[in-house]
Amino acid sequence: MDFGKLRDILRPFLVHSSAQDEKIYFSDSKYTAIPFNDAHFHPIPKESPASSLAFIDGGQCELLKSSHFSLQCIRVCAVIYKNNIRTHFEREEFYVLISVKLDNGRLRYETTFFGNPLHLQESFLFELEDATLRQGIHKVPVSRIGEAVRRFAELKMAEKTAGELQNGDAVVLDGDLRSSMTHESMLFDALYRRAKEKCVAVSGFCKASTLLTDKGNSWNNFLRKKSKLAKWYYHPAAAIESPVHPAEMYFLKLNESSPYIFRFEACKHNASQVGIVISLLAENAADPVFQGYPYGLIEADQWARISRQEEISLKTQLQAYLGKDEILAEEARHDEDAHSVLDAIR
Repeated sequence: MDFGKLRDILRPFLVHSSAQDEKIYFSDSKYTAIPFNDAHFHPIPKESPASSLAFIDGGQCELLKSSHFSLQCIRVCAVIYKNNIRTHFEREEFYVLISVKLDNGRLRYETTFFGNPLHLQESFLFELEDATLRQGIHKVPVSRIGEAVRRFAELKMAEKTAGELQNGDAVVLDGDLRSSMTHESMLFDALYRRAKEKCVAVSGFCKASTLLTDKGNSWNNFLRKKSKLAKWYYHPAAAIESPVHPAEMYFLKLNESSPYIFRFEACKHNASQVGIVISLLAENAADPVFQGYPYGLIEADQWARISRQEEISLKTQLQAYLGKDEILAEEARHDEDAHSVLDAIR
């Protein structure tokens, strides 16, 4: 390969921005981009109120699957920090079986819970062609439902945690505040109700952003080039009028020694608390493990994650409990696909 030629081809894509960049590009009419303005860069407030931040994240692993069922382990975690010291940790775990059910003449996916510590509704039904979950024109893979259930569990954990917080505290979800999947909006609504009762802010912190400028460049890189502050937040950048996304959008650079910029969202009902929440996030993002990223989210991710070793152990235990039925389970796996066999060929 001619890497010199490849370098020349790539160089335009590595440029941070162009002189013509003006705003974020949105294809959805419910999102209106606000033209860039230097005045929208704000220094991060230095106030340190005695408020708590509760970080929420989830993990999962698939223990058994076929084309018509999937058994998954779901784990969610809440980590609470106050004065930048961890004050509380909570983790819940359960299993969910997603199976195909004939319902009123239609095949649908149905969830069955084994253990339900967060009191999710008894069962969820999904269409096989659910437009909010499928990719392309194919039916939704049964395994994909487990990802939705994990998100639902994160929202229930956030609701539960919000009920235990105090006036002025905040919940920080991993991800945005947009309700994009079937059943998700009712869980968000329950979270917002509980948070409003306790005067607790609800926010979302996004690990990655794929937003582009109106000229097709990276919005984050554009902000990085334009910023003159060591650490900052940028707002406003967009007006959101979507009923399933009641949020204000911010962009944060939380540490002067970090090159990372993150998208942050705050529920519109909590506008008066945003400055405090951003200040607390900046305090929490000073750990050298990942400067510029809240350490509470790192811990929530680590404790919610189901490691490969745990997954192997759970599968071994499941095989022991299945006994003779493990043969049937093995046969069921064979109708899924041949990828695992091909991956093992070296």
